[in-house]
Amino acid sequence: MIATPTIPAAASRLSAVLLGTLAGLPVPLKGGRASYAVLITAGSDLLLFDTGRGATTNFGRAGYSTLDLRRVFFTHLHSDHVIDYPDVVLSPWASGRAGAVYVYGPEGSGDMTRRLFGPDGAFSLDIRARIEASRACRTGVGLVWPEVHVTELFDPGEVCGTARWRVSCTFVRHHARYFSAMAYRVDMDGHSIVVGGDSTPDEAMVELARGADVLIHEGSYLKEGLLAAGMEDAHCSAEDAADIARRAGVGHLVITHITRRTTPEKLARAESVIRAIYPGQVSMAHDFMTITL
Repeated sequence: MIATPTIPAAASRLSAVLLGTLAGLPVPLKGGRASYAVLITAGSDLLLFDTGRGATTNFGRAGYSTLDLRRVFFTHLHSDHVIDYPDVVLSPWASGRAGAVYVYGPEGSGDMTRRLFGPDGAFSLDIRARIEASRACRTGVGLVWPEVHVTELFDPGEVCGTARWRVSCTFVRHHARYFSAMAYRVDMDGHSIVVGGDSTPDEAMVELARGADVLIHEGSYLKEGLLAAGMEDAHCSAEDAADIARRAGVGHLVITHITRRTTPEKLARAESVIRAIYPGQVSMAHDFMTITL
């Protein structure tokens, strides 16, 4: 029998835990940030948005267990946002998690999942070996093939929900010539948290975030730096994020997806620029930052 860990008290409310706040996939530094991942607790339900490098490890360090994780959402399929997907699925499965994992994301999410966990997928030999070993040993785990249900999203609107909470989505622009990108909103008990991935300024994001309590969004670059790096067709600047939050009437803007080249001085300057545009609460993200409503 595998014991289920006690969920922290904050999980009885709507909250967000930033498991990873780093942009891109640079070589990890000692004590550095993990890659992008946001855990939202909606009552006793755990909703994981993106699975950047370190997501699984930080899930446990934050006081939760992936044995309790049933829903995963992808904003887009860049590797720095999905690289821990195999670990999120396979580690708890091999530890005896029963039942399905439900995955939601843009076009390509299903193909990625089949190529990883399908009968001829990258992990098929490992999965078969573990199933056979579980039948031969006396642990009582009795593994069966991991059950992962993928819903690819093609239209904005409601994604999933329960009687108490719901998740909705919209599409945003990020390297649009390659693949789709999305943002999500979680509503529960009159409160709301919006999770953006990577995107350029987009009216769809303003509408999704309208009146939200919290908007988790990229914006650590100043516009001049974004232009100098040639990334204006893929990302939002600090000025862009502030404008989106201001026009949407968001209560609290959390800036994440911070590059390793962003020094504390640059981050402070970005925060100052944001505060000059956006009148609400501003936070510059760090790993394990928790916001509870």
